[in-house]
This record gives sequence, C-alpha cells and structure tokens, in this order.
Amino acid sequence: MSRVLFASTQEHSMPNMIFRAGVLFISGCVTTAKPLTVAEAYTQLATTTLEPRAYGHEDHDWGIVPTTDLRTGTYHAPTPKTVPGAHVVETTQLVQLLQSPTPPILIDVLGGSHLSLPGTVWIGGAGLAGTHTHIGRRLEAKLKALTSDDTSKPIVIFCLSSKCWLSYNAVLRAVQARYTNVAWYRGGVSAWKAAGLPMVLTSSESW
Repeated sequence: MSRVLFASTQEHSMPNMIFRAGVLFISGCVTTAKPLTVAEAYTQLATTTLEPRAYGHEDHDWGIVPTTDLRTGTYHAPTPKTVPGAHVVETTQLVQLLQSPTPPILIDVLGGSHLSLPGTVWIGGAGLAGTHTHIGRRLEAKLKALTSDDTSKPIVIFCLSSKCWLSYNAVLRAVQARYTNVAWYRGGVSAWKAAGLPMVLTSSESW
C-alpha cells in the first residue's frame, strides 16, 4: 500500500536554512512543488524520458576552483563544476541510472523536511563542517550500513542546487571513506524540479 507524505507545519532550522509550513527557505531561495505518493512517483519516473540537456543551472560554471577542503560557514554559494575523487551526474543521466536494473543509492543531505527525489535516503546535515567533526564518522557508519560495507556500490549525493556546498562536502567525506563509485548530483533538488520530475516529501532522517 502506498503512503501519502504530507508537509509538516513545524519550523526546522540549520545554518542558512529554514523550513516553515511546507516550504524550504535557503538564504533567500525557496523550493516548492506538489508532493506525490511514493507509488505515484515511482510510476511516473519509470516511464519518463527527458530531453538531454542541463536543468536548473546544474552545468553552470561559476568559476570556482575544486578543492579537497570541506566548506565551512556559508553553504549557500556557487560550487565548482567538479569534485575531486568523484564524478558529476546530471539530471538526464540520473534518470537513466534510476531506471536501470541496478539503481544507485540516493542520498539527500539537505536539512529540514522538504520535497526530494523518490527513493532517497535522507541524511540531513551530513555536509556540515567546521565544529561538526563527528558528522564525518556518522556518515561513514551510515554508508557502511547502506552499502553492506561494499565500497564499490554506486552512490549519488545531492542537496539543493549548484549553489549548495552541503552535498560537495558529503561527497568529499564519502571519497575520504574510500568509496570508489561516488557521484555528485550537482543540480540537486532544484534541477530535478526544473525537469518536472516526480517528488516526494522527506519523512524522517536516516541517521
């Protein structure tokens, strides 16, 4: 039986992010869309064919140099086009991967309940850095459980958009944990929404 996911009316917050009354606000940016049941989302996705192009500025070059250092402070800012040790996947490619017999593990690291990709494991805050030194260890333990300790399992990590460093940080952590098939979905939730793809509301964090 499919389960309908409803927007929360509670307010959740983290650095640069607030979720209030079913809407996610991130440093002036807002992402909204109509949620579907999980069954509806999977049905739509299975029959989706996208025009092969970039969506939601996912391929925009902001002129930022890739780094192996975790971003601290302001996470809502332009990101590099690539990330060391991992590859970048765009929306059209990701849809094809999810329609394959062996889809990757999807990990959303955006904070605050929000609309996301169907089938996603929500690990909010996994990209926080600075004083959050324990998060790297927690993420590594979670990845070990999700992959059954197989570091070659395909993993796709994302957050809001190409102006969100949370997923970049989480990708670096996965690479540092010696995962060898990590992809960064740079366009994130914004690119997925721009492509008109099905979305569901995150229900509970998987920490």
